[in-house]
Amino acid sequence: MKRFLTALKVFTSIIIISFIFVEGCIFVSANESHNKKPDYIMILGGGISGRNMLLVQLQRTQEALKYIKQNPGIKVIASGGQGRGEDISEAEAMRIYLVQHGVKNEDIIKEEKSQNTLGNMKYTREILKKIDGRENIQLAVVTSNFHVFRAKFLAKRYGFQVEGVPAPVNYLLLPNYCVREYFGVVKSFIFDR
Repeated sequence: MKRFLTALKVFTSIIIISFIFVEGCIFVSANESHNKKPDYIMILGGGISGRNMLLVQLQRTQEALKYIKQNPGIKVIASGGQGRGEDISEAEAMRIYLVQHGVKNEDIIKEEKSQNTLGNMKYTREILKKIDGRENIQLAVVTSNFHVFRAKFLAKRYGFQVEGVPAPVNYLLLPNYCVREYFGVVKSFIFDR
């Protein structure tokens, strides 16, 4: 019984320390500034209903639009597939919104196969290998502020030079998102290759 209690204390300590560390990384990434001019800006999908963007997706796309206006002519990667309850891909929903707000259609590259962040990076890498032969592509990834750390981590695994562009979320929902994101980071660190 004593060994069990000792093991339980060690396990609990590891969980608490890792939680504090990961949440610290999430917080720092959520508040970083972006100052390099990237080769591409990538917007991660966040869900649509029918043809309409959910709030998280809309916030990401609106933040990307601000960035695009500061960097005219930059190539945009709209990344997100089509899931249940979605009449079009998330990438297509983003493309429609961006074009309606003045972004040239020819500046938008759609990645429509992904169903998660790992897929966003994997399939975007495949597209860019076909259209851009460079190895050290500078990528600005636009995602929700709580998600920037994991998105950057996975982008680096696929060889991108990356910086995050955090989109705000409802601050009342932020604690819930951050706790969920801890488990997402742990899963990605162990399993996502």
